[in-house]
Amino acid sequence: MKILSFLICIPIFHFGQLSPKVNKLYQRLSESDKVESQQVGDFFGESPVYRCFLDISDIATDKELEYMAYNGNPVVKTYASKSIFRRKLKSLDNLFDYYLKNNDSVSILEGCIGSDSFLA
Repeated sequence: MKILSFLICIPIFHFGQLSPKVNKLYQRLSESDKVESQQVGDFFGESPVYRCFLDISDIATDKELEYMAYNGNPVVKTYASKSIFRRKLKSLDNLFDYYLKNNDSVSILEGCIGSDSFLA
């Protein structure tokens, strides 16, 4: 009976893509509809979206970043790919090819100037 319950639990633990702490930050980042620079608005206050990105970048593993880069909304994909680029991961080439094929658009806010762009 113990063996059976152990075998049932293996897929649950193995396929959990994000740790609870990263998942909480991922959910907050997913709520945003635009990519923001570190300083935004008329008075250039720190962006809470960018702060969330920095927190994820600090604690997420390479595999978690790759998962977010392929499965998140365009905002999450942008920040995850930025972290992947900063870490110089080998998966960057495949990720760029994936973005070229899917052509997702994203809204960007840098300071007080907004624009629209594509992931690749």
